[in-house]
Amino acid sequence: MKKTAILSSSLLSIALLAVACAGGNDDVSEEPDPVEPIEQLSGTWEGEIEVPVQPLSISIHLDGDQASLSIPIQGLQEQPFDSVDISEDRLQLEMNLQGQSLLFEGERTEEKIEGIFTQMGQELPFYLLEKEFEDLVELEMEAGTMKAKVDMPDLDEPVPVALIIAGSGPTDKHGNSPLLPGRNDNLKLLAEGLNEAGIATIRYDKRGVGDNTQLVSNPEEVVFDDFVNDARAWIQYALTDERFSTVHIVGHSEGALIGKLVAKDIEVDSYTSLAGAGQTIDRILLDQISADPTFPLPLLNEAAAIFDQLRAGELVEEMSLELEPIFHVSSQPFLLSWMAYDPQEVIVSLDTNILLVNGTNDLQIPESEAELLHEANPDSELFIVEGMGHALRETPEDAEGNVATASQPDTPLAEGLIKKVAEHILKD
Repeated sequence: MKKTAILSSSLLSIALLAVACAGGNDDVSEEPDPVEPIEQLSGTWEGEIEVPVQPLSISIHLDGDQASLSIPIQGLQEQPFDSVDISEDRLQLEMNLQGQSLLFEGERTEEKIEGIFTQMGQELPFYLLEKEFEDLVELEMEAGTMKAKVDMPDLDEPVPVALIIAGSGPTDKHGNSPLLPGRNDNLKLLAEGLNEAGIATIRYDKRGVGDNTQLVSNPEEVVFDDFVNDARAWIQYALTDERFSTVHIVGHSEGALIGKLVAKDIEVDSYTSLAGAGQTIDRILLDQISADPTFPLPLLNEAAAIFDQLRAGELVEEMSLELEPIFHVSSQPFLLSWMAYDPQEVIVSLDTNILLVNGTNDLQIPESEAELLHEANPDSELFIVEGMGHALRETPEDAEGNVATASQPDTPLAEGLIKKVAEHILKD
């Protein structure tokens, strides 16, 4: 986090230089018709500036002789470049904001652009990959059209389907968040693993994110039940689709509670909690704050008092500056709606097969949370994965190692995780 912050203030202005070279082929007869470089590169490219420990996610959109840059974690969205210069084998994009110039210089190898990013004399590697076209299913919701990705295994018969529900924050269908550096892709890897096991999957960007950005016009009006209703709509979709033999829910972190609430109201064939909390969110947040040895006791006491006031149904307008990220007045209505649900009370009411999964190195939702859920519903199955962190990968016990493994999309999920979830879904 600290190393990313080095670039944080100055990345509001940027220059990008990428060299694009089409891959060659010795057999001229098999070469496709030549395409102008600008046409080859048109589209959206996503990648990272490889800041040590925590990469910085970026995207570049190219359209003819125009180009724009987005850095979600910096709040920079589709900022146009000042100049776009394309020659036979080079692409140069330049931008100057607030008197500062930044530069990417790279080379295209097959489908990847990679090179060096330079800012204020500092050089860092970067890469870009062309964003894949995704064939998405659409559902009409009260707030507008919601889109999801449905992945089917290569089978000619009805198959089980799992709705995968993402965790907290502005998380997309792959498990990535613009608030966190780098890519995670844990939900994407989970879906691919389940597909290989013969299980279809449904994933969607949360409302207000990515494909479903348009569903939120005012973030301050979003409440927890909106996320529950979204998941409920996709379960209803799955129940009416003849391609699916059985319907299952797999929720990660916050998505585990969302999934429980849906499974409480709609009969599904199984429910899986991945790193799901066993306490209300206010208790979880207080536990996380208490576990931070650098967090001053007076601030901890103030946070506890704020939660007491919120439980009484009262919003809090004045607080210490350090607590603003947690208790900003605009986010309190959502927090209140989230606090209303006790995961232990909800899981008692579930009438389906339940799998509770947690990792021994999860610093956000420790394995004791899964144990609380198991105690509340002893008919559930408890599966503890040795060494697994909150990002569903094997990770060191320390905080820095936990954060680093969340930004390693090429690293597989924790050993045995996908197999166990697949077995739970297929056992009926």
